[in-house]
Amino acid sequence: MDQDYNMKCTSPLVSVGIPTFNRANLLVKCLNSVLQQSYENIEVIVSDNMSSDSTPDVCLEFMKQDQRVKTCRQTANIKGIPNFDYVRRKSKGKYFMLLGDDDWIDTELIQSCVQFLEDKPNHIAASGETYYYRENDVKFKGVSLSVQMDDPTERAINAIAEIIDGGTFHALYRAKPANEIPYLNAWGVDYFFICEAAFRGKITTLPDVACHRIDNSNRRSIKEVLHGGRIGDGQELDPYGTIASILFWRIVANGSVFKQLGFWDRCRFASDVVNTVNQRWPITGDANLLNIADNLFTDQNLLEEYHSLLARVMSEWIIASNHATNSKWRIARQILDVFIKLGFSSSNTRSEESRLLNEVIETSNAV
Repeated sequence: MDQDYNMKCTSPLVSVGIPTFNRANLLVKCLNSVLQQSYENIEVIVSDNMSSDSTPDVCLEFMKQDQRVKTCRQTANIKGIPNFDYVRRKSKGKYFMLLGDDDWIDTELIQSCVQFLEDKPNHIAASGETYYYRENDVKFKGVSLSVQMDDPTERAINAIAEIIDGGTFHALYRAKPANEIPYLNAWGVDYFFICEAAFRGKITTLPDVACHRIDNSNRRSIKEVLHGGRIGDGQELDPYGTIASILFWRIVANGSVFKQLGFWDRCRFASDVVNTVNQRWPITGDANLLNIADNLFTDQNLLEEYHSLLARVMSEWIIASNHATNSKWRIARQILDVFIKLGFSSSNTRSEESRLLNEVIETSNAV
């Protein structure tokens, strides 16, 4: 039997998800780059988010040409981030890559990434370099991301400190662990995803292959991006505070993967994350950051989580304050500092919290 045939049958399936909207001409280039990969065992899932141009015709033509292409046309525009999630939920591969409809990839990219991940089971993702293209023939290279620490919290902190652009969001991921990471409906969805992926496994950038991306980010403000995605809850008032707050609550309360850490370890890790974000970008506190996170994580009541955590932290601070070297005291103090930094309001402070707060103030003056 032919060796190439054997490789095609035994190599793992790679799913490439392409959410698209009104970019018919660019979609052609994107699809061609995927279907011309040296690695052949792929499926391509295209979700047309109710385009008004010739995108449906492009999808139909590619389906006729190549049975690996599967397309769906949404009956109404479901917004950008839900469309990301749609193509992922439809995928069946051992590996998954989310690709923009205006991206294109080198012919050997998938082959190189699959081979690397097959050889390195402790990695969750591998990507090629990322090159960005703007008008007037402006081209620049993205910043390569490599997180190689053995400790998951160190990897996540490193990712938070090092991410410059979101190129790694379009890496090839192990589908099983990566599919457990939500595409959060917030500005910085790629940032949240990469940071949690780094907690779950190592990430590398391969130097000899690349993904190419048209970059128009300089044309739009954060507010325009958010409102274009129909996200209107005030995130643009404090975008980096929003990132810090969402990461904090994802670690402390919302993300099941973080429960492998003990309670105080989660608190310390979440506080370190907020401080790392704040070292990179200013947190202004101009938005209601607690409400933004609460509205995002609709499966739980974060306001109650906040009150519970605040009371627990203040109680621990008081108990351990006579021993200022106590690790729980230091963590409790870090969290109280983070709550102040994030501007979490005390206007709805409950009576027990007020009593504890007075004790904290008195104890603090005595320490």
